Amino acid sequence: MATQQAEAVKVNDVTVCSICFEKFKTPRYLPCKHSFCHDCLCSYIVSQCKSTEPRLGFHCPLCRQYTVSEGDTEKPEKWTEYFPVNIVLEKIVSQTNNKCCELCLRENEQEIASNYCLTCKEYLCIMCTKYHRKFLTMKDHKIVNLCEMESVQVFPTLEEANRCPIHCNEEIQMYCDDHEQLCCGLCGATTHKKCENINMINKAAQDLMEKGDIDSLIDATNALKEKLFCVKTEKEINKEEIQNTEDDTRLKFEEEFRSTIQHLEKLKDEYLDKMASTSKKGKEKLQKEIDSLEECAICLNSCIQSLQRAKNTCNEKERMIKFLTAKKTFAKLKKIEFKYTLKVKVERDITPLWHEICNLHDIAIFNLNVVPRLVDSDVKNFELTVYKRITVEEGNITSGLFLSDGDFLLVNEGEGSCNVYNEEWHCCHINKCVSKPQDVTQSEVGILVTNPEDKQIEVFSPIYFQKIRKFKQLRSIPVSYAVKRITCFEGNLFVSIPNTILKIDNKGHISKFYNSMLKHFNDIVATKSGLILWTENHSHVWNTSGKVVAMTIKGDNAWEYERSSLEIPHGLDVDSFDYIYVAYRNNNSVHVLSNVGSLIRIIENIPKPLFFKLNEARGTVCVGSGENEMIVYKFK
Repeated sequence: MATQQAEAVKVNDVTVCSICFEKFKTPRYLPCKHSFCHDCLCSYIVSQCKSTEPRLGFHCPLCRQYTVSEGDTEKPEKWTEYFPVNIVLEKIVSQTNNKCCELCLRENEQEIASNYCLTCKEYLCIMCTKYHRKFLTMKDHKIVNLCEMESVQVFPTLEEANRCPIHCNEEIQMYCDDHEQLCCGLCGATTHKKCENINMINKAAQDLMEKGDIDSLIDATNALKEKLFCVKTEKEINKEEIQNTEDDTRLKFEEEFRSTIQHLEKLKDEYLDKMASTSKKGKEKLQKEIDSLEECAICLNSCIQSLQRAKNTCNEKERMIKFLTAKKTFAKLKKIEFKYTLKVKVERDITPLWHEICNLHDIAIFNLNVVPRLVDSDVKNFELTVYKRITVEEGNITSGLFLSDGDFLLVNEGEGSCNVYNEEWHCCHINKCVSKPQDVTQSEVGILVTNPEDKQIEVFSPIYFQKIRKFKQLRSIPVSYAVKRITCFEGNLFVSIPNTILKIDNKGHISKFYNSMLKHFNDIVATKSGLILWTENHSHVWNTSGKVVAMTIKGDNAWEYERSSLEIPHGLDVDSFDYIYVAYRNNNSVHVLSNVGSLIRIIENIPKPLFFKLNEARGTVCVGSGENEMIVYKFK
């Protein structure tokens, strides 16, 4: 229908909506002065907001100027109501077929209108237009020739736009600071009569300049803009990293695929050669037996012919000789063991891995791992509120970790299990693949659980768990030492064993020993800036406290943090801003450190924290409290 209407009217007709190409119905205008039908603008805004989050504004359909909405970000379908109705355009549309001078009509005269006054919102004839311009009070009125209406943006004058939102016929005269609202004198005498901070509009505008509120807001806006620009730049870099990862993975996979195909071709050739060789041996063996049988058959034919001649001869001596000769030959042949019941077969014993390859549905499972990162962090002021307490039966809690999908994995050495809790904090799976698990971390190779009893690290698939809510063990990483604590950084694993820390790769190959005279490590973690932190406990020295030690990848000591009063640090965690959280179990507190080891704050009243794990995206902290209890906190 819109297409048919477009043929009947000019596209640049001032009375036609540029979205539906029909006459305006309740036209509303944007700050850029372009007008659209109420329903057309509403549909356009909703369609534009589908691809944006958060929903803050939209671009004008004509000039693409960005318009910030005052409406609810969750209800873009209501935004249109916040834009004023173009009452001038509405009147023009309603009087399309009645263009007589309205001043003359009031005098019972009828003159064809030639102009339109946008200020008075009235049609004027030539004579009335002439006198309209002469009056001093109407000298600034905007008058448009009707022939030029097609190329002019029609919208209310500034005086019309600056009307009170409640009393449409009253101009804005006052500002209520208590409600942060502009209002007219009538509102000031009624709705805002009890407000203490209400001023005339000129006084309020003057105060804005004197107090510097505009400059302060400009500075705050620029600061937020700079912060958002940094986040945007970070995301663009992240996007480029994804592309680079895709390119590198593609090249690596193509090379691995070619190598795999070459290897399979080689195995195929070897398979066919072995099959041909084995078949040849079987055929040669059978051919020898066939030749032997043929010779026996010839000999038997000879005996039969000899017996036939003996039977048919009249010479009795010859008959006896041939009979006896045939009898001896038959007796000799009868003693030969003919292997009629033996059958030669070529059998194959296929490697079980071949069936797995043939039944392979996916070479790899790809998953988008979204790591939460806040734009800002008020680490000095956030407060913790207890959300839930979870008791672990037969518990000896040693560690925990928020997985990439938001679930929490709790390591329970006492029961020999890894318990997984979903976002509602219900235990959705218990994994008992490791007899005495100690610590857990997650890297690109999977979920890594230390197994000191078997001197190895168990690797589980996080993607497989997300699909069917069960752990699938991928492999084991042998270490040859009783590994207890583990962390990862840039593709390497850093693990603690008695007296030292090891740097190993994903296959268990040791690339560095970090010398230490320690007897006991409580925890180990890597920061975003590339420091390896551990908490140590001089439990063999009486009346001493433990400390937090930061070390570079090369093994140089970066800094140490130590407290008095026999405080012994246990669990460590690092947030997206590289703030370090140290759990002090024996004095019920968590110390927050900067990445250079300075104390920022102490979070008190955390019962016996063994570990302190944050999930910034969910606003959640999980604390191992004692040996058999876990406390979930919410923070703001």
